[in-house]
Amino acid sequence: MSKFDNFFGAVLNAAETVGGKAARDFLQQATTDSEAFKQQAEADLQTWTVARANNEITQDDFDSLIRGQWAEAALAALLKAQFAGQKAADLRDQIIKTAISAAITILL
Repeated sequence: MSKFDNFFGAVLNAAETVGGKAARDFLQQATTDSEAFKQQAEADLQTWTVARANNEITQDDFDSLIRGQWAEAALAALLKAQFAGQKAADLRDQIIKTAISAAITILL
């Protein structure tokens, strides 16, 4: 096996390890966040529906609360996308550092 084969094998193994961990972490966080948002949204909607049925809030108030909930969800999604972009950049940087380290260790 040549030094280049060793180098590419080391980089590939590191990328698989780092990338797999990043994917698992992202999936776990997304699942947790989604479930928390769902539970809060369901509780809010139930509260607002009861309040509307009891004429404690107007239809305009109810509609405004629903629009606010949608806006909150959209903002959270945008923030998550920005965070995911930063994590992808961090992952790229880790792979580059690993490749440089492997090149120095194996090829030189």
